[in-house]
Amino acid sequence: MAAPAYDYGRTARAAVPQRNRAVRPPRRPDISVVPGQRRGAAQQTLPQNTVMIFATVAFAMLVVALACILRVGFAAGAASTIVSTQITSAQLSQERSASSVLEVQSTQLSNPERVKAEATKLGMMAPAETQTLILGEDVVAVGQDGALSLGQSLARATGSSTGK
Repeated sequence: MAAPAYDYGRTARAAVPQRNRAVRPPRRPDISVVPGQRRGAAQQTLPQNTVMIFATVAFAMLVVALACILRVGFAAGAASTIVSTQITSAQLSQERSASSVLEVQSTQLSNPERVKAEATKLGMMAPAETQTLILGEDVVAVGQDGALSLGQSLARATGSSTGK
């Protein structure tokens, strides 16, 4: 019986015929033993005063860096404040000049001679005679609670004394 063309359970190496393979024992690694003591990795440490000097220098550098950062921050804040103050000053001077212009215009517009000249241009003139009107008592009445009273107002308008 012939072998199937491909069998899913077999590997590609297993499918190759084994006729030309020589039987070889598995290789063992070459290990040699050296007599003596074990050589451990000796930890090399720095002297204590060298470590202390390094820590002190690192701390000093950290303090200097922090001081520099604070100084730059304060300088940036001061520069920002100066720029803001200059902008505010420029706006204040603009507003002052605008106020001066408005004051001059107000003075010109309220000048009586100018008002008469403008009225004459529009065809207006001063009246030949003037009269004064003297108004009587106001007919609108207010009740005791502070609200307007229609009854009292009508009574005043008609001249009767009733209608409290």
